[in-house]
Amino acid sequence: MGLVLGLVGLGSASAVDASLEAADQGDPIDLVIALDTSGTMRGLLDAARVSLWEVVNDLAALEPTPRLRVAIISFGNQSGSPSTGWVRLETDLTADIDLVSERLFSLESRGANEYVGRVLRTALEELSWSGSEHALKLLFVAGNESADQDQEIGFREMSEAVKRAGISLSAIFCGGSEDEEAATWKEMAELAEGRFATVDHAAGAIVTATPFDRELGELGALLNATYLPLGEAGREEKKSRSRQDRNARSMGAAVAATRAQTKGSALYASQWDLVDAVTSGRIRLDEVDPEKLPRDLRSLSPEELLAVVEEMAGLRDELRHRITELAAQRRAVVSERLDESSRRDDRSFDRVVRQTVREKAREMGYSLPRD
Repeated sequence: MGLVLGLVGLGSASAVDASLEAADQGDPIDLVIALDTSGTMRGLLDAARVSLWEVVNDLAALEPTPRLRVAIISFGNQSGSPSTGWVRLETDLTADIDLVSERLFSLESRGANEYVGRVLRTALEELSWSGSEHALKLLFVAGNESADQDQEIGFREMSEAVKRAGISLSAIFCGGSEDEEAATWKEMAELAEGRFATVDHAAGAIVTATPFDRELGELGALLNATYLPLGEAGREEKKSRSRQDRNARSMGAAVAATRAQTKGSALYASQWDLVDAVTSGRIRLDEVDPEKLPRDLRSLSPEELLAVVEEMAGLRDELRHRITELAAQRRAVVSERLDESSRRDDRSFDRVVRQTVREKAREMGYSLPRD
């Protein structure tokens, strides 16, 4: 690995380091998903939970590799506050995809008031959008009631404000295009010069199973052992990572496989991990407080600690290399099926989001592996 005790950097770049460097140098992509969490939207929530990893994997496969941040907004839920119109910012734009997953799995479907105007205002005023002129800013809003329920904050004015902010809005109506309520969602998309789509939210998520899913899931679990948490916060983050593994498995082997793909990608780095911190040059080994280390590493000599870091970094490289190989094969199968579904009347939430993300990325000059 070429790690030098007491010095920042590597003698020769590893696959992990090269990926992290590429991610640091890419242009920003800000992805915001606003979900109606009223009583009839359980299928939409499940679809979002399933599609999160596929969407991230699509973005990780872009060339050049972008810097991705994701945010979640919920609305229409009784657990929110009347003062905000039952709109809640679940997480600001963040590169911590595990945090996004955690928030998605914490959402419950109950309630009725769906104030879309306030959703758009929240997205505009409370999110830390990138200021880069090269940023791709994507906002997906999905709901099943008329967009004009909000009598205080109109969706029309907010839609035009979204357009002025350079944000690409996708208005996703959960129902049929012929439904009376769909008209306001179509108008919202037109005013924002964005995209209008309808989905069958009751159908839940479309999960694509492949022959590579089982091994990918196993490799993703093995990756966890290569992370050495720093401090109590790091230990809690590592526990959270395991919880998100379990959440993914609860949705099926295919979802666990797509999460493993993400964990093996350049978009999945950890600020709390000793191996990432040292190999990326963020910290020096001789500056690490022993009390911040995992208990079984605290008594090691500097040379022994270096050996452990090198071992974990090498093992992680091997696991990620195998994940990358399998992910490429899996992606070919999934892409073929996605192309087939696009020729049918496939009104799934994940298909709409993934196709939109791909199209917008191409417009910004990115290329996908199959381009």
